[in-house]
Amino acid sequence: DLLGMGAESDWVLNGAWIDRALLRNKVGYDLFQSWGGPERYAPESRNCLLTLNGQDHGIYFLVQRIKRDSSRIDVPAEGSMVVKLDDAEAFFPNSVGYGHWSLVHPSSPTPDEAQALTAWFQGWEAAVLSGDGLFDYVDRDSAIDFLLLQEFMKNNDAYFLSVHLWRGPDGPAFFTPWDLDLSFGQPTYNDNVSSQGWLLYRPAWVLAMAQSEGFQEDMEARWLDLRQGELSDQAVLARVDAQVTVLQDHVEDNFAIWPWDEIDFLGGYLPPVEDYDQELENIRQWIPERLRWMDQNVGSY
Repeated sequence: DLLGMGAESDWVLNGAWIDRALLRNKVGYDLFQSWGGPERYAPESRNCLLTLNGQDHGIYFLVQRIKRDSSRIDVPAEGSMVVKLDDAEAFFPNSVGYGHWSLVHPSSPTPDEAQALTAWFQGWEAAVLSGDGLFDYVDRDSAIDFLLLQEFMKNNDAYFLSVHLWRGPDGPAFFTPWDLDLSFGQPTYNDNVSSQGWLLYRPAWVLAMAQSEGFQEDMEARWLDLRQGELSDQAVLARVDAQVTVLQDHVEDNFAIWPWDEIDFLGGYLPPVEDYDQELENIRQWIPERLRWMDQNVGSY
């Protein structure tokens, strides 16, 4: 049992290279977890200092790899699925959005399993295109929470490659977030620095849900409910501050190993920020502005 996150062999050590605050994924995962029980699964994570062959490598993000497991997505082995969006050719091409759906579980399906999984995806895509029976395939409340998290953080990769779906042998599929580091005011393209406006990319599977009867009203009601607790200004900023407290004694050493002015994304798509303190200041200003904008606009998503 690794640091209370369950006994497993599959883990990710994420250097958080383009997240100069070193907290975006952690805050997003923990927020999503706080909105419900096991159906709001997001990876458990810890921050750590990495030493490899006697050499210090600074602050890393130790995180569960999303998979079926009793301490992760706890569904039976038979008849269940865990899938993720991938930009490489994989199990099922996503004709209602970007990329391909790649199988996490079962990783090597039998012919019968492959046929059942293919039929499920075909049925879901037909429901997306027709608008009929969509929430027989994906859980409505899970979808609302997933969209609210992505839009609140203004995650540039949302709906591209930040999507995992999972389901048990019966019932609809649930969403799990992943890869949230291009958020909270970065990158500089797609209008992501601004705390206003919805994410620019909204594929057919998101549009279909947003346009379904009563979805916007339910989304607004859920937002207003969360704003009274885990999504209040104070609660979200407290999560940021808690992470800073964990990291603060090691930040200076981390950026001595990885110099601040060498951190780059695609040749200059990170906002110009002088140091760690300014990065935190920008995030602490951006979050309340984003929350207020969504207060005013969530009913028209």
